[in-house]
Amino acid sequence: MAAYLLFGIAFVLCHGNVESDTVLFRSNERFTIVSESNVTTNAEEFKDPKNTGSYLLNGTGLASRALSLNIILSKFKSQSSDYFRAHPILIDCAQLTITKLQKASVAVEVKKGYQTASDVKGSTTLQDLYLRSGAAIQLGIKAGGSGTLVDIAGAALSSCPVVFESAQRNLGLVLMADRVHIHMTGGTDRPYIATDGYTWTGAQTLSVWAQLKIDEGLEPTGTSNCDAFPTLASGSRFPDKNESEVVGTLDIKITRRMENDFKRLVQYQGNNIAFEDSESSASWCGEAGNTCKPCSSGIVGNSLTDRCADRVMSSRMYNFLVKLSKLISTKTPGAKLKVLEAWDEAYDGHTNGDSSNPMALNYEGRAVKVKLNTGSSPDLPTIAQLARCAGADFIQNNGDHLYISVKMMRGSIESDAIRSFPNVQLLAVDVPEYVQSYYDLPTEFHSEQDQKYPLFDSSGKENLALADGAILRQFISRDPEFRYFRLNPLIVRCYRDIVYHENKWRKDGDPQINVVINRAFLANPEQNSMFDRLDKRYNTHNLGIALDISYDAAAPAGYNVTRLARIAVQKCAPLFVHDKSSESEWKGMSLGLYKNSVFLVMDEGFSLYTSKDYVRPDGWSEEHFDDEFYNLYELAINKRIVDPDYKDQACLFSHPPRRQSISFDYEHPEHVKRRRRRRSVPTENQCIPQDATPFCQSTANHRDEVVAEIRSMLDRKWYYHDKDEVLMALDGCFKICGTCLEGTIYENKVQHCNNFLHWISWDLNNDKNPDITNFYSRENLNTRRYACENGEHCIEQAPLFSLVAPSAELLYRPNPAKSVEEELYSSADNPTPVFSILEELYGIHAVGKVKFWVHDDTEMTSMKTALKTVMLYNPNVTKIEIYVVSPASKDAVRKIVETSASDFVSNGCPEHSRFALTPYEVLDIPHHLKKRSAEPPGLKEEKLIERRNWEKKWIDMEI
Repeated sequence: MAAYLLFGIAFVLCHGNVESDTVLFRSNERFTIVSESNVTTNAEEFKDPKNTGSYLLNGTGLASRALSLNIILSKFKSQSSDYFRAHPILIDCAQLTITKLQKASVAVEVKKGYQTASDVKGSTTLQDLYLRSGAAIQLGIKAGGSGTLVDIAGAALSSCPVVFESAQRNLGLVLMADRVHIHMTGGTDRPYIATDGYTWTGAQTLSVWAQLKIDEGLEPTGTSNCDAFPTLASGSRFPDKNESEVVGTLDIKITRRMENDFKRLVQYQGNNIAFEDSESSASWCGEAGNTCKPCSSGIVGNSLTDRCADRVMSSRMYNFLVKLSKLISTKTPGAKLKVLEAWDEAYDGHTNGDSSNPMALNYEGRAVKVKLNTGSSPDLPTIAQLARCAGADFIQNNGDHLYISVKMMRGSIESDAIRSFPNVQLLAVDVPEYVQSYYDLPTEFHSEQDQKYPLFDSSGKENLALADGAILRQFISRDPEFRYFRLNPLIVRCYRDIVYHENKWRKDGDPQINVVINRAFLANPEQNSMFDRLDKRYNTHNLGIALDISYDAAAPAGYNVTRLARIAVQKCAPLFVHDKSSESEWKGMSLGLYKNSVFLVMDEGFSLYTSKDYVRPDGWSEEHFDDEFYNLYELAINKRIVDPDYKDQACLFSHPPRRQSISFDYEHPEHVKRRRRRRSVPTENQCIPQDATPFCQSTANHRDEVVAEIRSMLDRKWYYHDKDEVLMALDGCFKICGTCLEGTIYENKVQHCNNFLHWISWDLNNDKNPDITNFYSRENLNTRRYACENGEHCIEQAPLFSLVAPSAELLYRPNPAKSVEEELYSSADNPTPVFSILEELYGIHAVGKVKFWVHDDTEMTSMKTALKTVMLYNPNVTKIEIYVVSPASKDAVRKIVETSASDFVSNGCPEHSRFALTPYEVLDIPHHLKKRSAEPPGLKEEKLIERRNWEKKWIDMEI
């Protein structure tokens, strides 16, 4: 990873992991902090003589624990005491150094780390003082290992300065006789590079060589191909917008007196980039009366008082300039980027701090003026091209220099700061200290929760579309004093989905249904003035996890608070519960119903409350009302509510099954109608329907016999529907002959069979009692036993099945002189829709619990029509139980059912379907059924077996 990002890593690891009484190191090991006031014996032994801010820790019994990947506590701390001092940033520096050396096959070891006062015997050398502080470590080459002390020093110089900069500290490095001493400075100590017992023989002086190694560490790894980015002509800008719309406006003029704000800026320590003040030995003086200090072109100091103004900038600008510098030197070796101006203090010659001043953002370290140090190649338009490639947010080519500015950003690593909203990405920011109290998290929150509730800057972005129909200004404070805000992306998605749901079924000319955001984010002063601490809304809006919404005054009748609350549950609860991208701990929602609005908030689980001024709908008790919403929440989070994104299309192509009825009249589904209108040309592999085949011609008399047989049974009962139409449908169902499972011939069979089976008075018999309906694959005799025996009911026991199934399964003998039999309604020669229609009818007549018995996922897939009927359409089914014979296939079966259910809710038509899918379970075969020995097959089973083995039997007879 590029060195210019490392200081951000160190910052995150070291500054965000001190929890009251423990410190977390890079190894993920926590050590207990010892309060120095509690050390009453030999307290001077453990003092920090260099004021480095290291922690006094207790290592009792922890000698084998690691401070980092390669640094074991026993190697680092003194052997004379269980107490030790250490600073996580120093350990990070040492580990990065060791890692860099390991990659170069240089084996190093820790020679010395923390020492007590007694260990150094009163020595006041710089090395010993820093060892006592716990902010120093000494590394040497392992015995027998390759490498030199210069290798260690070079690795430390290229790894540690950028890490120490994050804490405004400097690097100290001493080449000793057999080791390299590395320390992180404390107090006001400046960078320190020296030898002690080591003779320097390098081609350059030690200080020049050290600076080159620091420069090397600042170089990002790799580079980019920028050819795809256009150049930028003089007088042009990118993007072609006002700067404030892109990067926001100035908030605060940061000065050195603002310690916390100034600490967030970073200083570039290398010479890879030229800085005008450094080159001219210019000085900065700060406020009147201060002693002027030169901006050194050598190794710079990182303490707040030592920083050179033109080397100081925001971390986002820092990352950008380092990458731009690399791109320039790669494109034209020898060329160097020059920074004319970076951060400026308000008293440093720039007195106009308003947004009309193009350099106003310099006061926040977010703008620079740059050009090349020498020569004119590459030219400014090309440098602008490289700047776009490097990730600049705003660029303006002013002819003799480029003006570049960047957005506010928290930390130094963009990927850590990015939060993705449906249409855009926003960068988390740190707010200036003077407004920090406006946005502080509640006192009960831990420090690391700040990462889960980031702040964003609304400046210049008020009209930004966060999502379709969701504009940033709707979610921020109405008071311009509070430009920063918190907002969980799921809240935006929730609002978007509510608005979309309320308008997606509108017809042309229908008015827009507007959902108004009355309140979203509130700063602490706002919420404190609006809500009592006992109010359920307190400490919700300030976290960016709540909305107060209502319909506008123009909403039609029926669009009331209750409706809005129901839609909020349906659309938002699944988002909050199931979304994996949110860092929030809230995985549920709460609702508050008021007279004119709905308050919703991300929460744990579900809760509902009604304010005193809210009036429940007529006839609803409080208990009934609550139960309805709790049930709705469960349906929503289990994704069982039928709610297609495109309702018109879903309903257009919906073809719901219907119960038997004399008034039934089959109509082809829309996709069939459209296919018929198109008269598409068959593709190469498509089945071409034919009705004049030799098979159809030779079996006509057999089909006539089938129809005559069924008619003879019909004549024994009353025709409730018109007899002629029934008989016409019977003929069309069983007499029509033709190939293929698609095309006009088969579609006509489907129409006639549907009408016939719906009109006649032969029942399904599974609607007389609840909980008796069973489905199974009719090719599997094992699952048939579970479905049809021992008091269960299956389709074979339905009178309607008994009427038509023998005919649909009829075998005939093409040559009466021979015993070979064939199917009259085979899938290849003359497919029939009878069995699929019977299955659909059986499902739509079911009542109560329905059971499926399957061997594996293949059988489950074959029953998708039945599953859809009882899960999506039949309102009288209360539960579905799916029993899987093969334990190894249980997960695959569950996946088939889950995928089907997802398809049903996404593509079902609410006008034809249940409100919510029937709940289901995927289960193992009950133990008592598995243990029961199979009963001898009955007569029907014998006939089925005999029919399925007719060909083998015939062969045996011929032999």
